[in-house]
Formats: sequence, C-alpha cells, structure tokens
Amino acid sequence: MSSPDSLPTASPRRGGRYIWFVDAGIATNGVNPQLRDDPRARRYLGGSAGFTLKDVGAYLGAQATRAAWRVVLKCVVGSCRPNVRYNPDGSIPHSALTNLPEHAKNLQADVAKLVQSIRDHPPRSVSVDPRRYVHFEKALAFMNAHGSTPVIVLNPIYPSILRELEKYGFPERRASLEYLGKLHRRFKFVVVNAEDIRSWGGSPQNFANATHIDWVNMRRLLKYIASRPGTPLR
Repeated sequence: MSSPDSLPTASPRRGGRYIWFVDAGIATNGVNPQLRDDPRARRYLGGSAGFTLKDVGAYLGAQATRAAWRVVLKCVVGSCRPNVRYNPDGSIPHSALTNLPEHAKNLQADVAKLVQSIRDHPPRSVSVDPRRYVHFEKALAFMNAHGSTPVIVLNPIYPSILRELEKYGFPERRASLEYLGKLHRRFKFVVVNAEDIRSWGGSPQNFANATHIDWVNMRRLLKYIASRPGTPLR
C-alpha cells in the first residue's frame, strides 16, 4: 500500500457534501480491502497488492475486531469479492444486501455473542495513537480544501450492546470524542452521535447484524442527520 503522503489527489466538485459513518474508535491505520480493490478507488489509493495477513492489523482494535470479524474472515479464508454489485452512485441494490458478509443469519444470536464477548473482555481505557488517524485526517483536509464540511456520524449500536459498553464507561468512545474535540481546532466538520437509536427513532428489529443497521433504519437515520441544526446536508 502506498504511504499516506504519496496518495494522489483529485478535484471533485467544490462544495460537495460528505457524510461519514464511523465506529467508536473512529479510524484505523489501514484501508478497507474491498475499497482498495474497487477500481473506482485505486487511482486515489495508489498501487497495492490484494488483502494479505499483514492487513489484519488494521482490524485489531477492540471494537473494530468485533465489528468487522466477518469481513476479515471472508477476506483471509475466502475472497474479498462477494456477490455484491454496486449502482453507478456507489450504493448497493436491495437485492444484493443479503450477500453482504455483514448480514447475520440470526440477529439475536449475533447480539448475544457480542454481549458475552464484552463481558468476557471488558473494555479498558485507551489512548489516542496518531498513526491510526493519518488517513482520517488527510481525508478531512481534502474535504475542507474543496469547500466542504463533512458530517461524521458515530454508528448506531444495538441497545443491549450499548448498555453493556456503558457499564464500563465506554472508554473507546470517551477517548474518541476527546480526540474529535481537539481536531476541531484544525478542521471543519460536524459530529452526530447516533449510537443510541432512541435519539433518532431507530428500531432494534431493523439491524442487519449486531453492529450494522439495515436500510429501513438507515432511512430514518439519514432523515434525522439531515434535520440536525448546523448539518450542511439540506
């Protein structure tokens, strides 16, 4: 993979609107293998080999590992190219959603497994490692340079999982919010915390798995985000 400083630049339409969904850990120091293998992304990311065991390190954060274990498993043992097709605008057709590695066969079993994992391995205090945020900060700089104020959304979390994390003070979220607060001194962006689905009218039934909402919840969430004061998405 190319070093961050060697990544090519591009010239999108000025004033474009960006919405960026992130987990509590905000970022890793790697590039998602599916994104890197997408022909539309290669010219921005530079030349790179396919996904290898060296890339697994990008997913070793406590929550990142739990949230992305299916994707990592699929890319290491199988292929990073499932039967998923994209629309011209980059969205995924409804007919292809069940082919995603994030689609759980049994939602409640998936949730129970993750809750038990948190109990077995309680989250501990974390510190901010600048190396994790190199790509993240370069993307913010790119968007700001083109006249855009991105909206960063903390991903929804299944209610029982969120309650379990908050029993331990949710240290990963606390550290990330402190980091974002300091980052406001250098970049323009808006943060929307959508972790608690009650804040935007989400439903526990409309999750694809323990850590991803389905398209029904996503529509509700997008309407909520667009209606927030100061959100440049209207």
